Amino acid sequence: MVSFTVISSVIATVFAAVASASTPIAPSEPAPGTVWTIGQPGTIQWNSAPCNHVLNSVFDWLDFMTGDNINQITLGNVATGLDGTTATTYSWTCPNVDIHSAIYFFMFTSTTNSSDMAWTTRFAITDSTGALTTPPNATQTDGEKIPWGVGHLLSGAASASAPAASGSLSAASAPATNSVLAPTANTNSLSAAPPAASGSAAPSAASPAAASPSVSQKSSASKVLTTAGLGLGAVAAVMMA
Repeated sequence: MVSFTVISSVIATVFAAVASASTPIAPSEPAPGTVWTIGQPGTIQWNSAPCNHVLNSVFDWLDFMTGDNINQITLGNVATGLDGTTATTYSWTCPNVDIHSAIYFFMFTSTTNSSDMAWTTRFAITDSTGALTTPPNATQTDGEKIPWGVGHLLSGAASASAPAASGSLSAASAPATNSVLAPTANTNSLSAAPPAASGSAAPSAASPAAASPSVSQKSSASKVLTTAGLGLGAVAAVMMA
């Protein structure tokens, strides 16, 4: 009969492996109320705190986005090949856009699962005058009171071709639209929620949209449970030996 100590050690190893595989990151900058200026560098930041907007720590795509929560539009790729376990910031030169308003955000996509995504909150972009306009739409397509709009790139430098400490992007020739699950009202849930409006609650606590777990998060949770189940199955086999 295998000793209790050995069984406990195996169980601990299984759950440690599961925890390591699902280490989350949380986008934190741009934060609510952030205003960037065209042509000036800005900092995109994330951390490993287990809070809203979670994503596996290894991600491949960082995209510049606009649009509503359901029909998100990719304006361009900011960076690829980033590893959230070795870096927590990315310095990016703000491009020229034609609507100076809080209608822009960034989307992080997992390198191992393209449906595993996380978002920053919406932030504003302005020119040297500092002038801003109100987002064209006051509510989302599902009626939630989260302002949004559709911006466009006017010009920009070439995008970075490899992971680096900083970069900029060029206008996308055919911006992609990404359909995602609409958030539901739940102020206490943890979720990889679509971006919320700027100027709302604290950036890393709970999304102003306060979404319930999205399809991507549920998928990630399922993977963790499945992995844990396989590990415990192995433990059971040892115990029966």
